[in-house]
Amino acid sequence: MRKLIYEIKDLKGFVLGVGYLKDKILSEMNKNDYIEVSLLTNDINSAVYKSAVDKKTRKKRKKGKSVYIKKIKKTFRKHRPDYIICNVDDVETYLKHFVKDSTYITNQKIYIFSEEKKVDLDIVASKYKRYVNEDAITINKEYIIVDTTNYSYNPFKNAWYIVVDSFTAIYDFIGNILAS
Repeated sequence: MRKLIYEIKDLKGFVLGVGYLKDKILSEMNKNDYIEVSLLTNDINSAVYKSAVDKKTRKKRKKGKSVYIKKIKKTFRKHRPDYIICNVDDVETYLKHFVKDSTYITNQKIYIFSEEKKVDLDIVASKYKRYVNEDAITINKEYIIVDTTNYSYNPFKNAWYIVVDSFTAIYDFIGNILAS
């Protein structure tokens, strides 16, 4: 986790934190003066605004969440974050939508870590390899870095992967029922 904290010290721009982030990560985000806006989705009280955010983003904030995971692409259509820091354990149920939308909205990099190790990071990396080149993904033991600067949007490919992920989820659900 120390390597991820060193990465956060070098961030500049708009940072979106998705899921429950550790206190060390939050303190480094608050210490960094180059982060213009950091929006956190774990708790409405811990959302940190260092400068004004788009009015549309403020309207979307509801009690408990500041960004809806399924509507993340719609929320950040105009004001895209430069970086996303995500705890995959909290986004596990929305993973097929989150992978697609996070690659679309991020301008530079996505940092993904698993605190409780519920989700295998290799599976998450393989889902991101569908959208970006293998060279753009850096896999460490603790976290993954996805570089999205050369991402190109393809709606047919995105729809195909959503269908494949849905059938895989159904297949796994049926297999779990039969196994138990």
